[in-house]
Amino acid sequence: MKQKSPNKTAQGEKVLRVLPAFRAVTVRFLAQRPPAVCFVLFLFFGVLTFFFCVMAGGERTFLGIFHAQGDTLFSDFFRSVRDAAMGSAVYSERRVIYPPLANAVFWLISRVMPSVYLEAPVAQWSTWHSYPAAVLGVSFFLCLSLVLFAGVLGREPYPRPLRLLLAFFLAASFPMLFLIERGNLVLLCLVALIVYSQNYGSDSAVAREVGLFALAVATALKIYPLLFGLPLIRERRWRDALRAALYAFLLFFIPSFFFGGPLFCAWWLVKNTLYYSNYAGRGAISLLATFGISATLARAVIYVLYAALLLFLILSALLPRRPFKAWALCAAALLAVPSVFSAYNWVLMLPALLAFLREERLVGRNILWFFLMATPFFVFVPKAYQDNGLIVLIGGIIALSVFESVALLRRRSRENMRKRGEKPYYTL
Repeated sequence: MKQKSPNKTAQGEKVLRVLPAFRAVTVRFLAQRPPAVCFVLFLFFGVLTFFFCVMAGGERTFLGIFHAQGDTLFSDFFRSVRDAAMGSAVYSERRVIYPPLANAVFWLISRVMPSVYLEAPVAQWSTWHSYPAAVLGVSFFLCLSLVLFAGVLGREPYPRPLRLLLAFFLAASFPMLFLIERGNLVLLCLVALIVYSQNYGSDSAVAREVGLFALAVATALKIYPLLFGLPLIRERRWRDALRAALYAFLLFFIPSFFFGGPLFCAWWLVKNTLYYSNYAGRGAISLLATFGISATLARAVIYVLYAALLLFLILSALLPRRPFKAWALCAAALLAVPSVFSAYNWVLMLPALLAFLREERLVGRNILWFFLMATPFFVFVPKAYQDNGLIVLIGGIIALSVFESVALLRRRSRENMRKRGEKPYYTL
C-alpha cells in the first residue's frame, strides 16, 4: 500500500483543525446578528459576485443564467395579455389555466395595446417591441409591481436603511430577476402573500382582515396560494379561513362574467388543468420507458408518488410548528409540482423567509432552515445546474420536515404515555 507523504498528512491534519474553528466562528457570527442583517449581507455579496462574474465573462456568463433568445423576453406577460383580449376564448381556445381575476388584470392591460398587435397571428406574438404602447405597457406593469413589492417590504420591522437595502437587493436577486424577465403575474401574487404573512398574527383585527383578503387575492390570481391558508386550519381559526374562502370566491365569481360566467370558467379551468397535467413528468416517463414500463403505468406511478408527496407536505404543515415552517412546506409542496417548479417561482419561499427573519434567530436547526430557503436568492446559478440545485433544496426541506415531524410525534407520544402513567419504551 502506498504511504502518504508526511507533507500531505500534515496538510490534512491542518485542514481538520481549521474546519471546526471556521464552523465555530461562522455559527457565532450568525447567532450574534439579526437574521435580516445576515440575509442582506448574503444578498449584497451574491449580487456583487454576479456583477464581477458578468464583467469578467461578458455575454456568455450572463446568458448562461438567463434566457438567450429575445423572443422569450416578458413572454408570460405578453402571451397572457393576448390571451385575455380574446374574452371567453381565453379558456375554450387558448386553454389558459389562469383564474378570471388574473385574466381581468391582463384584459385591462390589453385595452391600451394596439389592435394591430392583438389581432396579429400567433407567429407574430413576439413582435411586441415594435409597438410603443406594448413597451410602455410592460414597463408600467413591472414598475407598479416593483413599487408595490418595495412598499410591502417597507412595512418590515427593521430600521429604514435596512428596509431599503432589503428591498433593493431582493429586487436584484436571482429569482426576482428571472421573474421580471418572464413578466409573470406571480410578482403581484407574491406581494399579496407577503401582506398576508405580515398580518397573519397581528393583534389588530383590521390588520388580520387585510391579511385574509390579501390571501384571497393571491388565491384568485393563481389558485395554488390557497395552500398558504393551511396554518389557519392548524390553529383552528375556522372563521378566518371561511372569510378568506368567501373573499376568494367573490374575487373568482365577479370577474368571471367577463369571460363567460362562473360555471363556464370553472368547467374550462378544470378541463384545461387536466389537459396540461398529461405533460407532467415527461422526462420520468421517458426514463421508465427504457426499462420496458409503459407510458400509462409510468404516468400512474408518477401521479401516485406526487399525490403521496403533496399529502405528506400538507399534513406536515398542519402539525404544530412555527408559521414560517408551515409556509416553507406549502411553498415546497407547490415547487414539487412540475407546472410550478421553476427558478423564478422560488419567490414563493419569500413569505416564509420573511417570517423567519422577523421572528427567529440563526441558531441550531434554524441555520439549516435559513440556508435551504434563502440560498437561491443570493446564488446566481447557470441554467445547466438550476433545476438540480432547486431539487436538492426542496429535498432538504422535505428531509428536515420528516425529521422534525417524527421527533414531534414521538415527543407527543411520550407525553401522552406519561399522562397515562406508562413508561416510554424509547427515547429521542
